Amino acid sequence: MKKIIFHIGFPRTGTTYLQSKIFPKLKKINFIGKPFNNENSNTFFEFEKKIFNYDDLYFNKRKIFLSSNIKLLFKKEINLISHEGILRYTRFFEKKDKFYKGNNYSNNIKRIYEVLRTIVPKKNIFFLIFLRKQIDLLPSYYSNFWESEYQITRKIDYREFINNCFDHNKYNFGKIIFYNELYDYLTSFMPSLNVKLIKFESFFSKENRDIKLFSSLFNNKEIYVRKLIDDINLNSNKKNQFYYYKNLDKFFPKILKKKFTQTSKLQKSIFNFYKNDNLKLDKKVKNLDLKTKGYY
Repeated sequence: MKKIIFHIGFPRTGTTYLQSKIFPKLKKINFIGKPFNNENSNTFFEFEKKIFNYDDLYFNKRKIFLSSNIKLLFKKEINLISHEGILRYTRFFEKKDKFYKGNNYSNNIKRIYEVLRTIVPKKNIFFLIFLRKQIDLLPSYYSNFWESEYQITRKIDYREFINNCFDHNKYNFGKIIFYNELYDYLTSFMPSLNVKLIKFESFFSKENRDIKLFSSLFNNKEIYVRKLIDDINLNSNKKNQFYYYKNLDKFFPKILKKKFTQTSKLQKSIFNFYKNDNLKLDKKVKNLDLKTKGYY
């Protein structure tokens, strides 16, 4: 029976490295993308656009039709799709009459799962999620995706971005990285054993728990997976204490502020904002061990 593994994120957790250096080299795996080839790209993105745009009534009527298109991608016993953009709220971004519409990630994830269930049994559908400490993830995310945030705020200001994360009345990437809330949501409609959580910090340090979980999921030997992991720069936009805005010169060649720092005070505020949610998740997922990596 075929197995479908959907790697849904998070962005800035080594996804480009996974997609270019690890996923394509896993043995006996049908790696569909990302990056997608031309055929797969057309099939998947047409599928994703329909998932995003259909209302509930029409989606429920068209589930079988949607599955008939996408199931052609799943050609082997173990099939992998990797698309961290599923958890990036500024995808499908629209601005109309001062109303901002972004990616309804929770609804889209559930719809994708419902379509996959028409192709394989629920026990054979897995969501793979790489976590990263929020104190590191947020500055890395902002330095890379500042342009998307700029479309909303018309400012390039990391501190204001963080303040918006803390504001319960505002919706941005900071709301998505309550990991325990996401886990609770996913396990409300799929088996908890099929939600696989891996710590970014531990996996790329080749630590046993995360390497073992990853290897088992893909039915590859641990020793082989370890060989695929090379030394990488975990913060590609960071040099010393500074985070550099990606491609800023391309858009604002004369701007002086091309980098930002995260003060210890701001880092502590981020830590305190997420620590209770991280603690709750750590109690639920066996051997996740977020505490040793400084999540709380």
